Amino acid sequence: LGLAGAYVDFVSINSNRWTALLAFNRSRGHAASPANLRQLEGLIDIIADMLVEVPGDKRADTRRRMARTLWSAVHGIVTTNFDVRNAAATRLVTTELLDLLLTIFVRGLFADETPAGRTG
Repeated sequence: LGLAGAYVDFVSINSNRWTALLAFNRSRGHAASPANLRQLEGLIDIIADMLVEVPGDKRADTRRRMARTLWSAVHGIVTTNFDVRNAAATRLVTTELLDLLLTIFVRGLFADETPAGRTG
């Protein structure tokens, strides 16, 4: 939630730059440049490191897939819901959608975990 909030804060504060960056990358194919891909992989690694506490499969490749899923979902919500022309109004809606997504995702990750001392 903290990282998603930081992303929304960045977009809110830098909405014109963010919009220009998305348009520039899409029109020129720079989104897939080696430098951009390294930066994206670094972000994925940060998220994957945070998922080490998730019960079940703790392999790095599994955590990276979960992290990529989270990043893609968060980026998609921000990209499709944040209106830079009305940042104040859409910031709240975007944050609510992110909270819903991430809360459900995390609950799902921990759904099979049985608390100590509890049976059934």
